[in-house]
Amino acid sequence: MNSICCLLDACTVINLIHIDDNDFLLKKIKKLDVYINDSVFTEIRNNVYVKPWRELGSNHIDKAKREEIKKEIEQKLTFYRGKKNNNQDLLDDLGDDYFDRIKSLTNYTKRKNGELYSTGQALFLSRNNFKNVSFYTDDYPAKNDFADFFHDQQIGQIRDSVDFSVDFIILLYWLDENFTDDQLKNKLNELYSQYATEVVLLKKKLQKFRSEKIDAQFLKSKKEIALKLNELIRQLDIYEFNEIMEYYNFFVGKKSKCNDILNILQEYFSVFELDNNQKEDSLLIKIKKVSADIGKVKILKLNDLIN
Repeated sequence: MNSICCLLDACTVINLIHIDDNDFLLKKIKKLDVYINDSVFTEIRNNVYVKPWRELGSNHIDKAKREEIKKEIEQKLTFYRGKKNNNQDLLDDLGDDYFDRIKSLTNYTKRKNGELYSTGQALFLSRNNFKNVSFYTDDYPAKNDFADFFHDQQIGQIRDSVDFSVDFIILLYWLDENFTDDQLKNKLNELYSQYATEVVLLKKKLQKFRSEKIDAQFLKSKKEIALKLNELIRQLDIYEFNEIMEYYNFFVGKKSKCNDILNILQEYFSVFELDNNQKEDSLLIKIKKVSADIGKVKILKLNDLIN
């Protein structure tokens, strides 16, 4: 089954690491042809500890627990490290200007980043290894920037990594005859918990800021900011994520007036990745629906076809 070629982004790998007890998923991922761009792996390294360290708290004195968590994560990172490429190898083979040419061909106007490097790697894999590549990214603008290139060059597909977290687990399920319905439901529940917990924590942080910082003077000088903050808290309270990224972008635009709020939003940026632009169900709703359908809608494996 290594013909299923997946190019993963940081968000997907970090989610898999955090919900993967006893390397359950790791053992099943070995059935896939997995690639990670080395610039993306750097992003993984820089962010994989953010959530566990935050949960422990800055004043946590249990060094043994911290070391235990670090050891577990490092063991998982060893596997994913083995899946990363070396961009310099591509430059050696294809020329020092390879990624500059990809940037030009895709009309990409931003600085070179993990999405651009991954797009260049995907093109190479499709041509050199004859792979149909599925690349998953949580960068919505980047997805739009590169979607036509993936289509025109027949590289494969570029999709949202947030939705992919669900689809990837289901893929591992039907690849493995020993992956049970109960195990699938447990993994989906763990994934749901990852995001739902972030939503609750973000809401509490914003409510605390509102109660401690927003007074009559704040309302007088920054009324628009206070109103937007109230709207965002209401959306989080009802788990409504349609166009929620617009709130993040609003506070980015008002950074000079509300840097403290923006810092909170950046700490819980994964919540804003749940934005579904009103096109389809949000990830949390999708997880609930898929989980509820387990046992009702059969996801067929090979043995189901034979029997």
